[in-house]
Amino acid sequence: MNSIKYNFWEFEKYGVSGDTDLRECIGKSVDVNGCTILLGTSGYATVSINFKRYKVSKGDFIFLPYDMSFIPIQVSANFNIRYISISYDILENIAYNIAFDFWTVMYNSPVLNKVSSEQYELLLEWYKQTDWIIKHGDDDITEMLKNNLCNLFMAINCEIKRLGINEGNTYQKSKTWKLVEKFYMLLNRYHTKHRDVKFYADKLNVTPDYLYKLIYRSDNVTPKEMIDRQTIITIKTYLQNTDLSVKNIASELNFDDPSYMCRFFRRMTGVSPVKFREKRNK
Repeated sequence: MNSIKYNFWEFEKYGVSGDTDLRECIGKSVDVNGCTILLGTSGYATVSINFKRYKVSKGDFIFLPYDMSFIPIQVSANFNIRYISISYDILENIAYNIAFDFWTVMYNSPVLNKVSSEQYELLLEWYKQTDWIIKHGDDDITEMLKNNLCNLFMAINCEIKRLGINEGNTYQKSKTWKLVEKFYMLLNRYHTKHRDVKFYADKLNVTPDYLYKLIYRSDNVTPKEMIDRQTIITIKTYLQNTDLSVKNIASELNFDDPSYMCRFFRRMTGVSPVKFREKRNK
């Protein structure tokens, strides 16, 4: 399958860090690796996350796990943002240790606008520490990175609890949470080839019915709905970031019939692939 994401970050083994104005990747879907964490430090920008627009400026915190689409749309002359981007392996090793509420809130609200001045200073210090680990860490770099990321995620989760965000959600980390996270990782990897729930259930060694209950309990959607959503995001990314014909996109995504992909896209979005591309190119 052709690469459709822009490799903005010159990725190393465990992670990459630095500052950017995002100017060189405007209009392109950026590869966020396992997870990318951004902190606005000056100016302002408009970005698309899962094809929803957000305005970001100094003091805005952005959390982008591997299965989110991230496209910079517009940036001001003085825009700057600090980034940390880590590998799938690092994220997978710490994901199970973080409370479910954190993931629920951050997936629903990937942009936290205007953190307090105290939080901003603390985040800058966290970025400095993580940047040093990535650039100067020795054989213990993996453990150091995992610990630093866990500390950040747990601190954010403390704020989620303090503010009462997502209150009442009692879904705790457990073996079932690990299965949920594994489902999403499998979905990110295989959705261009496999769109039947049974495939993912077999990979997880559970029944399709159990997977349905598991995903519905965690996110109030069915596994099939999540598969369809991920497929739509990928089709949109192809339409926006490549010149491939609809027929060739259908082939890339292993649809047997291009007309079926067009009907599927229209049913999910309300417009045809051609109309979507025309609107995006205006």
